[in-house]
Amino acid sequence: MSENPEKQAPTDAALEARIVKALKELKAEGKTESLRNIRGKLGVSPNLLTEPVRRLKAQLAEQERERAAMPPLPESLQPLLIEIWEAAWKAADQTADNERSGYQARLNALRAEIEAYEEDLAEEAARVESLTDEVTKLKNENGALIVQLSEAKMEAEELREKLRDKTARLAERDDLVELVKQLQVEGCQERSVEPASPVEGFPEIPLSKGDPPKPS
Repeated sequence: MSENPEKQAPTDAALEARIVKALKELKAEGKTESLRNIRGKLGVSPNLLTEPVRRLKAQLAEQERERAAMPPLPESLQPLLIEIWEAAWKAADQTADNERSGYQARLNALRAEIEAYEEDLAEEAARVESLTDEVTKLKNENGALIVQLSEAKMEAEELREKLRDKTARLAERDDLVELVKQLQVEGCQERSVEPASPVEGFPEIPLSKGDPPKPS
């Protein structure tokens, strides 16, 4: 198995803590506390493990010998230790209970915030939907107005065309009236007789300023 030279070596304290943990795990698993097994757990180069493993195994063995050499706990102290343990357990449980209560209060506050946010979100969604409907309505109304405007423009153009036709017809009629007047005057002057009967539909042209036209 090849080594990885680029792997950064851990600090001495961190490495020793990991070695101690690996030794205890191997012992609990009933496995040999060999350098190979320790390396398999830590993935560290053997060059970094040899000296600290030897030293730490010696320290752990010495601690085991010291514990084995200690006399057993006197029975008179056992009730006191049990009382101390119970007090410590109750204090820890109370601390945990306080923490749980604090977490529950924070959780309730977060739930209330989420509910308020969801209500605001629902209101905003309803408002957006209402605005969308209003925009659609305005677009439809605008389309209808555009159609009405187009129809009004077409009608206005038709009226203008009719007006131009009527204007042209009136101009033609005015020209014809002038021609009739001129013919009546010229005819009277040439014959020195009563003016010719007026053309049907046109008034008689007076011969002088004092003679009013005869009704047709």
